[in-house]
Amino acid sequence: MRFVSIPILVGFICCVCTLAQCRSSTAEPPSANQASLTAADLQPGLSRWQATARAAGQTYFYWRVKPAGESEVREITGVQIRNGVPVRRLVNRARYAAPGQMQVFEKFNERHGQAGATPAGFPAQTMEQLYARCGQVVPKNSSDPQIDFGIQIDARGVLTQCYALEKGCHGDCARSFGVDGIVLREISAGEIESFLNTSSPVLQ
Repeated sequence: MRFVSIPILVGFICCVCTLAQCRSSTAEPPSANQASLTAADLQPGLSRWQATARAAGQTYFYWRVKPAGESEVREITGVQIRNGVPVRRLVNRARYAAPGQMQVFEKFNERHGQAGATPAGFPAQTMEQLYARCGQVVPKNSSDPQIDFGIQIDARGVLTQCYALEKGCHGDCARSFGVDGIVLREISAGEIESFLNTSSPVLQ
């Protein structure tokens, strides 16, 4: 298993790009079931995920991307879940060293009880917690005229996109809980090192 570098998609509107997570490819290809869903689809998706997690021994590693926006800093957060509990959080922060070229300038490797100790990056949460947060922000009424939202869930039950944005909102007021990639195992020490030091790491 190894990491490879891929180009980071630049631009797009900051708020919307953060919501959609500027999704990179997952370690396994997404299913055809990627049309935008509604709040009613969250429980069936969660049930599929719970079956997937049981088969993996409740152990997996996922990552989420916060694209470079007005701050010009792109953050990637990786969370290791072991036996259903977050045991490590990795944060990789990069900025543009030259046009089209990002360079890591700050990184964090938090273990066990320290996971989430630093304010940078996303919190260390399980997939079930991401589903719960998603259910709190997307409208129960899919035709709510005041909120733009999107939900995507792959065949394994991985929540690949969940965002909600009140119409007329300006600035960083998006709420998003999807993951950009996942592997159903614990990553190695070498993979941890690569994740922290590569400007755009993706596990394969």
